[in-house]
This record gives sequence, C-alpha cells and structure tokens, in this order.
Amino acid sequence: MQDMKTRNGNKTPAVIMVFLFLCFIFVHKHLHSNEKRSGSEWQEQARSVSEARKDSAIFYLLKAAEDFGLENDFAGQASTFNEIGNTYLQMRNDSKAIEYYIAAAEAYREKADNHQMYGRTLINIALIKLNIGGPTQAMDYAQQGLVIAREFGDELAMVFTQRLIGRIYRSQGQYDEAIAEIRQTIDYYRSQEDWSNLGESFQNIANNYYDKREYNLAVIYSDSSMFYNRKAGNRYNLAYSMHSMAFTLMQLDRLNEAKAFSDSAIAAGKVLSNPYLVLDGYRANADIMRMKRDIDGYGSYMALYLAQRDSIDRLQQVAVTRELEAKYQNQVKQTEIEVLLLEQQLLASNVKRQKNMRNGISFTLIVVVVFSVVLVNRFKVLNETRRQLEVEKLRNSIARDLHDDLGSTLSSINIISQMAAQNSQADAGSHFARIGKHSSMMMDKLTDIVWSINPDNDNTEQLIAKMREFASEILEPKSIEWNFYVDKQICSHRPSLEKRKAIFMVFKEAINNAAKYSNASRVDIYLGINKGQFEVKVRDKGKGFDEELVKKGNGLRNMRERARLAGGMVIIKSSSGQGTEVLLQVPIT
Repeated sequence: MQDMKTRNGNKTPAVIMVFLFLCFIFVHKHLHSNEKRSGSEWQEQARSVSEARKDSAIFYLLKAAEDFGLENDFAGQASTFNEIGNTYLQMRNDSKAIEYYIAAAEAYREKADNHQMYGRTLINIALIKLNIGGPTQAMDYAQQGLVIAREFGDELAMVFTQRLIGRIYRSQGQYDEAIAEIRQTIDYYRSQEDWSNLGESFQNIANNYYDKREYNLAVIYSDSSMFYNRKAGNRYNLAYSMHSMAFTLMQLDRLNEAKAFSDSAIAAGKVLSNPYLVLDGYRANADIMRMKRDIDGYGSYMALYLAQRDSIDRLQQVAVTRELEAKYQNQVKQTEIEVLLLEQQLLASNVKRQKNMRNGISFTLIVVVVFSVVLVNRFKVLNETRRQLEVEKLRNSIARDLHDDLGSTLSSINIISQMAAQNSQADAGSHFARIGKHSSMMMDKLTDIVWSINPDNDNTEQLIAKMREFASEILEPKSIEWNFYVDKQICSHRPSLEKRKAIFMVFKEAINNAAKYSNASRVDIYLGINKGQFEVKVRDKGKGFDEELVKKGNGLRNMRERARLAGGMVIIKSSSGQGTEVLLQVPIT
C-alpha cells in the first residue's frame, strides 16, 4: 500500500512534466520555426546545459541524433545514442540507458560499419545488465563483445571483458570458471606495468576463493593484491584488500591477525575520508570480539558501528538536502534570466499584430513552463522531506527497541557480574550461567531487530516464513502439535516496517506464552485479512488463565503496547481450563 501511495503522490509531477514537454515543443516550433541547426550544434547545446537540467540535455541530444541521421553521419548518430544512454545512467534510469546503448550498438553495426565500437558498446551493455541483476543476458553481451575485441586485437577491451566475465561467473556461483577468466588478465597487466589493475585482478581471484571457502588460497591472493596496490599507490584498493584479508583470516580463526588488518583498513578509511570503509571495519572488529567471546569489546565496537552508521545517514541527508536546494536556487535564477530575456524581446518587438499576439502567447506559455518547473521542484523537496521524516521515524524506533529490549538485559548482566565478583567462587558458576542466558537473550533480540529492518525482508512472504520458523523452534522441542493457516489474500498486501515488526513481536510473545505456561497439547495459528485489517490469531488447547490475576505482567502489557503503536489492538480470551486465544488486529493502511 505504501508503494501505491507513492505512485499516486507522483502522479501530479508526472502530469506536469508531460504538460511542460508539450508546451516546450509548441514554443520551440513557433519561436524557432525558421532556425536550422546541425547535429553537432544540437550536441553542443546539450553539453552546455547544467547538471540540474538533464531532461533538457536529452531533448537536445535526441534532436542531434535526428539531424545526424538526416546528414547521413551515422557515426555521429551512434555516438549521440551512446551519450543519451550515459545521461539516463546518471539519472539512474537503467532501462532507458540500455535502450539507447542497444540503439548505439545497432547504429555502429548496421549504419556506421564500425564493428570495433559495436563490440565495445556490447561490453558496456553487459556491465549494466550485470549491475541490474541480469547475469545471463550480461554473459551473452560480454561474450559477443569479447569475440569482436579479439578480431580487432583490442587487448584493452579483451582484458576488461575477461574480468567482467569473471564477475558474471562469480555472481552465478561458478567460481572455478571465474578464476580461469580473471587469471588471463594477469600477464597483460603485468606486461603493461599496470599495477593497480593487476592488484584488482588478484583481489577478484581472492574473492572467488573466499566464496569457495578455500581461505588459505584467498589469503595468498589478497596478499598479492596488497603488494601491487602498494606498488601502484592505490590507497583505496589497498584498504579494500586489507578489509578482505581481515574477513578471510576470521574464517581461519586467526583473529589477532584479522584484527590488525581490520584496524589498518579503518585507519586508511579515515585518511581517505571514506566513511564506508570505517563502518565495515568497525563491524568486522565487532565480529572478531564476538568470536573471541569478548562481550565488552563486542559492545564497544558495535557502539562505534552504530554511531558511524548514523553519521553516514546524517551526511547523506545533508547532501541530498543541499543538492535539492542548489537545484532549486539554480532553477529560480534560470527562471529570472529567461523571464527578463523574454520581456526584452517583447519590448523590442514592433511587428504586425499577428506576430505580437503569437509572441504574447509564447511568453505566457514559457512563464507557465517556468513556474511549473518550480512547482515540480517543490514537489521533489516535499517528497524528500517526507522520506527524511520516515528515516527519522525508523531511527527512533530502532533506538527505542535497543533501549527497551537490550538496555534492560545489559543492566541485568551488569548486576549479575557484580554479584559474581562479590560472592564466593563456588557461587560464581551459577552467576556465569545466568550471564550466558541473558547474553543469549540479548543476541536473539538484536537478531530480531536486524531482521525487521533488513530491506530483503520487506514483504509478507518473508514475515510468514519467519513466523513459521519461530513457531517450529519453540513448539516442536516441547512436543506440542501445531498448525499454521494462511489466507492467500494476505500475500497481496505489504505491511509497513512498524506493522511488520509489531505483528512478529506480538506473535512471538503469544507463542512463548503458549509454550511456557499453558501446558498446551496443541496450538493453532491463523493469518488472514478481515475488514481491512491484518489478523493474527494464536489459539492453544491448554490450561488457560484468569487475566485478572496476571494483568500486571509485562508480557500482556507489551503485546498491547506494540499493537497500539502500530495502530492496532490485541484481544485476549482465556479462562482456567479452557485454553487461551490471542487475536491481533492491525490496519492494512
């Protein structure tokens, strides 16, 4: 439903943009009907427009491609199609980018008779296909491009494509084939003394050995990658190789060495002002501390990791806001200039009544276009502000969960640790057992929080799978028979993150209560849609309870509070000897 709202919210800007385009064509036709430009002039016009006006650049490039075709300059036409593809790629419109890259390839082959550029364009298409998740098509284009590169002895294109094919094989899990392709690039880069690309090839091979779980070979190739990256002075790739080496050594349980490489990657990230290298380094160090069972170290690095992630989020928000503001200000200035120019043209004109009327209509239309563009930009700013508010809401939700769920557990661990330190050694064992139990609970809660915010789980099917898995883990060890019923209608709806989290947490509490306290022989679970609401029903055949006697417990209160925050409610029906039914209702929208 959220996606539907977003699409509906974008209808108005879309309609306005269509209107702007029609107005622009009308004005252009009347004001410039006698003007004839060449394809090269249109191309220069496109390159002169600002970064904030890529739509205008595409319009000029399309005119250039049209005129190049009329001039029979098919090489220029193919080059222009390529440039349109690049512009769409910068606008993150991959489908349109591929459309024009394919048009460029066909123009190079069919009209310009330039097979070398045809091959290079196919390689470009292969790279984009891989990046958007189409490895099979990417392989077809890459292999066609490689054949043409070999025909022309285009060694640079050949080694680039071989490494690209290696990446495609890796994405398909064909690691041996990937390694074989990438190895073919090593001799060329070494002969050219291209140490940076040589280091990258060694790291690509190391990555494949890592995926094959041949960690000792991965260490050898990562070490070679670091050597050549140092030789090339490529500090960024060197930092990446050190980070990769840290993760590989973790798999070999060489934790002290892994920590040293991870620390080096963090230091390099700070020098390079690359916050993502620092973020990944803190996460690696947290994992190393966890493997060492160093709870304090794990907590320290997780705190650094979370703080760094928040810092990156803030920087991204500031950057987006500044970019939108700059585009808005540039558009306002451009508007003022265009309006002044049009006013001067109108004041200077002293022609027949018909021409004055035409110019007046043109001026009015352009003013409408200008202010409509400003309106579109305002829509964009409002949408971006709305998105930032959603990000802030998510951050507050995560902070609340960390404080409520993990804070109390950490406090318990701290108290038990102090008791263990004060009591005799004979009593310490029981205290440490309790610490272990609380630590396990804390890791389970952290796992639930991470799962709930993972974009890969942002669908109803993943939620249902998670609920089935949890019910199986809790009920089957206690030999409790259970049934899971799902109304097929539910899969056509996608609850928001808050609602998805509330559904799972209330369900988890209900299953835990049934397993721990009901002495149930059977539990029935039902998920469905009823009168515009998600419904989750958990009914056990157990001993039941008198709600008045347990109303002060945290479990029931937590279920009701989570449902309330998601805009829903929890209804509990139970009586002694009659079993218990927990019904959660959450609005779809």
